[in-house]
Amino acid sequence: MGLGWYDSSTIPFNALLLLERCQIGWFCAREEIPIEVAVAFNANPHVLWYFQHKNPNVAPWVQKVKDARPKELSSFDIRKMEIKVFESVQDWVAYVWDPSLYDQQPFMSETLSRPLSTIDFRNKWVLDVGAGTGNLSYQAAAACKVVYACEPVGNLRDHIREESIRRNLRNLYVVDGMIEMLPFPDNTFDIVMGGYVFGDDMPAEMGELCRVTKEGGSIVLCPGNADLDNERHSFLTEQGFSWERYEETKGRWVRKYWSTVVKRSG
Repeated sequence: MGLGWYDSSTIPFNALLLLERCQIGWFCAREEIPIEVAVAFNANPHVLWYFQHKNPNVAPWVQKVKDARPKELSSFDIRKMEIKVFESVQDWVAYVWDPSLYDQQPFMSETLSRPLSTIDFRNKWVLDVGAGTGNLSYQAAAACKVVYACEPVGNLRDHIREESIRRNLRNLYVVDGMIEMLPFPDNTFDIVMGGYVFGDDMPAEMGELCRVTKEGGSIVLCPGNADLDNERHSFLTEQGFSWERYEETKGRWVRKYWSTVVKRSG
């Protein structure tokens, strides 16, 4: 089931040739090979070739797809399978095809500012982890001393740079980096924040977030985990995070988490 961000039938399958190494790794992390993946990729062997050469770590996955050997289908049925693949990665395709598709979504309206509305950014050093199209970074930059937008997808970094120039945000810097391997020294930031990024490897990610945050600094997360007592909620509350719920879009409630970092010696 797609996200409904755009009509996937309007995007050519070759758009997957824009995916970056990290995105290819995420895509190929799934052990099972759905029928739509087997059909679509075997009908587009150049995309398989690109995946394997862009990210050699996915070679075993590529071989599994080749070994699936789906039956031959009509071009019409193959296209239906291609669209089905797109439906599972609409966000990643939007990021590399046209980031404005993301900014046009309802949850990217002024409701995005609500989880950060109570944070005092004045004279603070701020890190936005998994910055995406930069909307949280722009909000922070309007008040803080400096903000770093850390984003692993190159096309999104370009988007943030261009938009920050348009908005004349001279205190916003864009860097490449992953949440589990942040390219900053220990104790750099007063505030570390992230939206829709936390949760794949929670212990490793939390370790990095705490490492780069100063003693007494704040970590603020809006992981998009809906209003549920799930694994992310349990992990964060066990780590001492406070939380509250807010309405992201009409009828959709999600949670915000925040905590003050206390460094433990030894």
